[in-house]
Amino acid sequence: MSSVPTGPFTDARGSALITGSTPGASTSTQWLFDPCAFIDSDGQPYLYFADISDQRAVILLKTNMTSVSGSATPLFATNFFEASYMHKRGSTYYFTYSTRPEAGMVIYCETNSNPTNGFVPQGTVLPNPPVNVYNNITTRSSPTWEIGTSPITTATWRSKTDCRTPTRFTNAASASIR
Repeated sequence: MSSVPTGPFTDARGSALITGSTPGASTSTQWLFDPCAFIDSDGQPYLYFADISDQRAVILLKTNMTSVSGSATPLFATNFFEASYMHKRGSTYYFTYSTRPEAGMVIYCETNSNPTNGFVPQGTVLPNPPVNVYNNITTRSSPTWEIGTSPITTATWRSKTDCRTPTRFTNAASASIR
């Protein structure tokens, strides 16, 4: 944690928040990664994470954001690979992530009226050459929305090139690059 967004940061817990002993988070390898914290408009925090088998899960956090509440719940995502991000626009939740290599490693979007299950595929938001892996974040820079990405090519995996792409919401359930 930090009092400013640029750090320095300190570990507010002193240990991992999600482990193989977290209810609903046990895997055969115990490799849990790619966390994404999301705080809903009602103040409820959630944590999304993946395991080595490319499965996503979501767990409620307590308001202190240093302890969990209940069990992790599996979250199906079409062709999920990594780098998920959750945001909300109006009453619609947007779950975006990078798809598996065989699905093109695109930034893909699914939507729902709640943040934990039943997401409906909406399709590709941002294309991606198969040699890249994108992390993504969608932010509002009033009055527009932008998708921030960090492409990592196989030739330049040690240096990230961050970029922002203006995004246009075409309706309540989809987004596209403008």
